[in-house]
Amino acid sequence: MFIETHVSYKCNTGSSLICIYATSAWDPHVKHKINTLEKVQTQAARFCMKEYSRMPGTVTQLMADLNWQPLQTRRKIARVTMFYKMVNRLVDIDLQNYFVKTNKQTRGHNQKYQTMRWKVAAWRDSFFPSTVKEWNELPLSAVNCNSLESFKSAVKGHYQTKSNN
Repeated sequence: MFIETHVSYKCNTGSSLICIYATSAWDPHVKHKINTLEKVQTQAARFCMKEYSRMPGTVTQLMADLNWQPLQTRRKIARVTMFYKMVNRLVDIDLQNYFVKTNKQTRGHNQKYQTMRWKVAAWRDSFFPSTVKEWNELPLSAVNCNSLESFKSAVKGHYQTKSNN
């Protein structure tokens, strides 16, 4: 029964085309909207595990047992993955039209891009400015990956380590 409910969630919410492809461009930055989205996954975790207890830590444990990342983390991974595709010309989006590489030697990797200036919070939290900031914070080992799959694995590991600290 667990497998059926887990597959049901993955088919109906976690893997739908809209959820996967829209996350690169659409990612709420307002706390109550983030929480509303996370509640969908929380309810799905309770449904899949048939655990409806309201004891503190229950949902955290359910998510760990299911090996599900928070949706906010999944959206962050989707954004930096799209940026990786842009950097490596795996998509038909010319990076030079939107971003300028920095020429400063700073900590971290040497593929950093200038952060964009913003006057409105909605722009600051949109794809371009927020993703450049996240890309610049990635470790060298992730940025220098030779394949998309190895990049995704490195980024998932990076964010998993960050969430555990």
